[in-house]
Amino acid sequence: MQQMLVDNCDLITRSKLSASSHLMKNVVASTKLFIPCVKLKELTDEGVLVKLTVKLFKDEYTVKFKKDNSGGTRIYQAFKKETVLPDTSPVKEAMNFFERMCLQKNITIGQLQIDVVGKNEELKKQFEELIQKKNIHLKIKYIYWYSPGPIDLFWKIMEVSDKIHLKELKVVGKTPEGGFNLFGEHDEILNKLEKIEVECDTNAKDENIRSLKASFFSLKSPHFTPELASHLIEKFTNERSKGSNFHIETSPNQDIGSSSIPRGFEIQKVFRNSM
Repeated sequence: MQQMLVDNCDLITRSKLSASSHLMKNVVASTKLFIPCVKLKELTDEGVLVKLTVKLFKDEYTVKFKKDNSGGTRIYQAFKKETVLPDTSPVKEAMNFFERMCLQKNITIGQLQIDVVGKNEELKKQFEELIQKKNIHLKIKYIYWYSPGPIDLFWKIMEVSDKIHLKELKVVGKTPEGGFNLFGEHDEILNKLEKIEVECDTNAKDENIRSLKASFFSLKSPHFTPELASHLIEKFTNERSKGSNFHIETSPNQDIGSSSIPRGFEIQKVFRNSM
């Protein structure tokens, strides 16, 4: 009966119930919870934003952790009075909140958005330490990464995520200096994904793409050859799996116009202005 009641409670109510007693903490911990979207963003002046979306356009909980002039942390939350915690850092409090609300064994996250530029070394360090704890459960279906961010943190998240749940990856933003090294050391993880979208240039080669099991992917690389397009067209035509889609973009010097394109496929020439 208690589990049924908890199952109908929103995220914040569950948190309050968990803090009310040891019994309720166990009940809440044993009741499954799905959070459609969680965003972790690095703010200026050592600040951190954590946003939980429980129901799209309806239940959103945004909490900002910022440095206070007293040396502590000032916490901002909509419709609530600001709270100041003395002798603690915004990063520490943000990580505590993130762990408590998102990283329990009964919680699954739909999409995890990470917008960390890497200027706050404390955030990067504590986030890495947090997700590598033995008792931490990182069950994510979809990782949404803002580039350029610290690539080592990106791979830490990919490595510790529960592979049964992780199905999709999207990288948006600017291309890091030297390109986004997507393939190389972690191909085994990538090959298990069902959907991969990377907006910036990558180090992908033909053999990397051919080994992917994903039926939906969008990738850019100067290393793609005309033969790759022909191979993918043949593969996708033969499999005819529902929802299959691929988009590859390569150097404008590569001519893939001579490939035989069956119905349902097309070549688009993209022209970019250089400033």
